[in-house]
Amino acid sequence: MKYINNPYIVGLTGGIGSGKSTISKMFKKFNIPIIESDLVAKNIIFFKKDIYKKIKSKVGMNTKLKNKNFVLREYIFESSHNLLWINQLIHPIVIRKIKNIIKKYTKFPYIIWVSPLLIENNLQFFVDRVLLINVDPDLQLKRASLRDKLEKEKIFKIFNFQISQENRLQYAHDVINNYNLDTVKKKVFFYTNII
Repeated sequence: MKYINNPYIVGLTGGIGSGKSTISKMFKKFNIPIIESDLVAKNIIFFKKDIYKKIKSKVGMNTKLKNKNFVLREYIFESSHNLLWINQLIHPIVIRKIKNIIKKYTKFPYIIWVSPLLIENNLQFFVDRVLLINVDPDLQLKRASLRDKLEKEKIFKIFNFQISQENRLQYAHDVINNYNLDTVKKKVFFYTNII
């Protein structure tokens, strides 16, 4: 089942710290529309009043907006029950919103939909192609801890809620190994010409 026949949808995914944001920005330089699930979800959580009220009463989040993401992420990855609760609350709204965004890009040959939990949420069935960002787990851990200023134990918690890279590879049509920036840039340029 597809949302729409046009444009062609590439689902870009990978674990925490794999470099999804960096690589999606490279695609954006080639004027390829980028839709980010996380950004859509954050806008719904923090700016849709009824949703925010429900989450605030459950989670707290009596902090400045800058810190709310961290408070919410800690809550989500504290237990599978918490993750399920958030997913059931916002996932259908996120999907509807993304569906509407996609309709705005019908004149483009393809778009990139960045979704960290593409496979975990069975969204691979809504895209034409899955592009996986692959990285060594040790490097992944290092990048995630530097970027998000998270303790390693908390990053491992997030790892535990994501499927393994081996499982992701089973769904991937294409893989970008994110080890060397120059090589990645060449791969992105090559990829933009084969879709």
